Amino acid sequence: MPSHRFLSLSLVLLTFATTSRSQELVLDINPGPASSDPGEFCDFVGTALFAATDTAHGRELWRTDGTTATTSLLMDIQPGLGSSDPSDMVRVGTYVYFVADDGVHGREVWVTDGTSANTRMVSDLVAGAASSSPTSLTEVNGHLIFVATTPSTGAELWRVEAPELGAVLLADLRSGSVGSDPEQLHASGSGVFFVADDGAHGAELWFTQGQPGTTLLLRDTRVGAQSSDTVALLVRDDTLFFAADDGVHGGELWRSDGTSAGTVLVEDIETGAVGSDPRLGALVPNGLVFLATTQANGRELWFSDGTTTNTRIVRDLAPGTASSVIAYMKTANVYAFFALTEAATGRELWLTDGTSSGTFLVKDIARGAAGGLLNDPETLAPAGVSTHVIFQADDGVTGAEVWTSDGTATRTAALADLSLGPTGSYPSRFFSIGRQVLFAVSTPSNGRELHRVPLRFFGAAQAQRVGFACQGSNGLFPDLFVDGLPVIGNPQFRIQVNNAIPNVFGTLFLTNVRTAFPLSGGCTVFVGGGLIALPFATSASGNFFVPVAIPDVEEMLGGGFVAQSATADLGGSLNGVATLSNGIEIVLGR
Repeated sequence: MPSHRFLSLSLVLLTFATTSRSQELVLDINPGPASSDPGEFCDFVGTALFAATDTAHGRELWRTDGTTATTSLLMDIQPGLGSSDPSDMVRVGTYVYFVADDGVHGREVWVTDGTSANTRMVSDLVAGAASSSPTSLTEVNGHLIFVATTPSTGAELWRVEAPELGAVLLADLRSGSVGSDPEQLHASGSGVFFVADDGAHGAELWFTQGQPGTTLLLRDTRVGAQSSDTVALLVRDDTLFFAADDGVHGGELWRSDGTSAGTVLVEDIETGAVGSDPRLGALVPNGLVFLATTQANGRELWFSDGTTTNTRIVRDLAPGTASSVIAYMKTANVYAFFALTEAATGRELWLTDGTSSGTFLVKDIARGAAGGLLNDPETLAPAGVSTHVIFQADDGVTGAEVWTSDGTATRTAALADLSLGPTGSYPSRFFSIGRQVLFAVSTPSNGRELHRVPLRFFGAAQAQRVGFACQGSNGLFPDLFVDGLPVIGNPQFRIQVNNAIPNVFGTLFLTNVRTAFPLSGGCTVFVGGGLIALPFATSASGNFFVPVAIPDVEEMLGGGFVAQSATADLGGSLNGVATLSNGIEIVLGR
């Protein structure tokens, strides 16, 4: 890597602020001991939208960048003390869709661009105060699809191509008022898998590309009107792994690529009609891990890459016919962390990479049989983009508090005792945004409120999009992204852009100050003071990359910066001379 680029990165990192505490209250939204109970977090390209309650507005839509100054009520959708109770938030392009009740139209789909002026209801599908009760809001190919219930259609799939066009029925799979009751929506790169009952085949697996005429039954897994009891596990590389019972093999592991021919049984793990009942999937290198039951080993952790040959038990954690008790699993980079209960340790933190040797107890947090983890999936989440998790644990001394882990016992530790003594603050709803993790905790003086912890305090890495690019004269939006993990000791990390103007000069800006300064043509500057400018030239295809080899220097751990590119573009959105990309906020981890 050119020496001036390493020097520039070092200068940015050296100016990174290091004065904030390991954790702190973001804002006492509902002042005093009353609680705002923040939740329903959604990443709106570097800004978190969420639901919170205060005594003046009820439960409404809020926004934050993770600082006190940027935390504010976005809109009082149901004016006064009533609550619109926003939920099911999902970002689709430059909008966030969600479900809310304004007190006049019932619970319907709403949309926002992050401003109060452009926050509004999309469609009143059931006129008046009654609700269409939308659920399962999902992005597919730049559009929104969701499930809504109307008197004439029952529960069916609907779509929104653009907010101003309103919501339209995507597919009436079961004619009449009964509805097909779609559920378990899982997005892939080309569409959405879901389970529905058309009245003829029972509840089976379907797929849609989100456009009229693209919704099809993938397979009548259990032939006839009986249902196959399909349970979707997860999507990996556009393939859905799911459990289903075809009436012959019992509940077993299946996969689908979104075509009828590509919807097949992976393996009959427990031979016969009983089945192995696969559940609780999580991603690991080259496949997924899940729970399955056999007569020989009980309910244990299994691995599959989607082939019969490589579907196997990972490890018999409760030896013999006894079953292991796993409560939940979350993937952080290449590992799946999970909560396992054993007689000797109670419920504690484990991890797996899908191999027997790579499956082990991370740390016995509460010594002995008491167990340090709760049976609640909202108390464990990945932090940033590296192999780190943040979770609630009780070591038997400080009560339930915030802990972090990188998968090693040495670096599995409590961050702070927020509620002094054995009472505990019961942190949950962890959500990574920018350079920190947001979460809700309870303290005697503030109730349940929004707190944050900077990623650098426990070595987690981050690379997160900030804002949107403005359009180039080629009709495209320059897309800035990273290749590789921003961790110390990674010599192959680089920052790239696609969709820029071909064969022109540009500049990559680095700074430790994030801003949002609007310019003409819909362009926004995300890089603040102390700019470092690195020149580049785009290729014939309009792409470029800047190598940023990150040395294995411990002092750089936790350093952070914001990157944004500008490319020459006659006719571009920025005064007809240039185009700006989105921003990227980066924190170096380990």
